[in-house]
Parts: sequence; structure tokens; C-alpha cells
Amino acid sequence: MALSGVGMPLPCSVVFSIHNMNYGLPLIEEAMQFSNRCTTVSPTYALEISGEPAIAPHMSKFLGIRNGIDGDIWDPQVKSLSPPSLFTYNQQ
Repeated sequence: MALSGVGMPLPCSVVFSIHNMNYGLPLIEEAMQFSNRCTTVSPTYALEISGEPAIAPHMSKFLGIRNGIDGDIWDPQVKSLSPPSLFTYNQQ
């Protein structure tokens, strides 16, 4: 396999994200094999491509994550889940 020869230190954790199955299917298949987790742009797209031969053997580590941010959860004006230092600027 091509990835085994690149000198990547092992063990390591790898997350591979698929945005479009139309490009580089052999590379996608190889990346699926070597990844700890594999994601795609939405649960719907994950379901659509789950039957692909490059994906199907790896369903236990494959999931779709919806694009975008849920404004009800991540709105810093309402409730900040991030440290305050990310939203304040102290000019001296």
C-alpha cells in the first residue's frame, strides 16, 4: 500500500473526510483502509455512498457530519461555549 511507505509514525490517529466520491476512488479506498475514522459532509450523503465498494467494508468507522453550525448551540451572543479570550480583545 502506498501510505505505508511515506514514513508516517505509528500509531497515530487519522480522520479522513470525503467531500465528493467522484474524484480519486482508488485513493479514497486506500484512505478508508488506513483511517481510524472517516467522515463525510452529511448523514444523508453518508447513506448515499455507504454502498460503494470503497466505503462498505469500513462502515464501523464511517459517519456523516452535517455541514454548518447550529446557531442555537454555537451563538456566542447567547451562550458562549468557547473560552472568553476568543471573543475579547484587550488593546493596550
